[in-house]
Amino acid sequence: CVDRKSKLIKDYGVTTASIHDSNVLASLCDANEPVFDDSAYVGKSVPDNCQHHTVRRAFRNKPLTDTDKNINRHIAKVRCRVEHVFGFIENSMKGSTFRGIGMDRAKTNVTLTNLLYNIFRFEQIKRLGLKSWA
Repeated sequence: CVDRKSKLIKDYGVTTASIHDSNVLASLCDANEPVFDDSAYVGKSVPDNCQHHTVRRAFRNKPLTDTDKNINRHIAKVRCRVEHVFGFIENSMKGSTFRGIGMDRAKTNVTLTNLLYNIFRFEQIKRLGLKSWA
């Protein structure tokens, strides 16, 4: 879970690669918090307490309508904030791929990666004097 204003990581879950992200979505969702997800979540169960916004998808011989394109544009403006976090981790922190044995080591790796990202981001917020995140 990434804060939309500050781009700080608020919450996260670590699972094996065989488990779909939608299975841990309920534990990461706050009540009445909007969830902006991609088309991989179409047909997946999403908790009732979350406001669900899924990217619309085009199918063969059925292009997106202008309304669907506008909805996707709105969702993309929010999702790009989260994608910036992953981009920073991938490009500046040499990736988020973990090659190790055991869930404990994987959880430790993800925890330290997220903590380090938040330290980098907080320093950037302070250095640039960003006020809109508070």
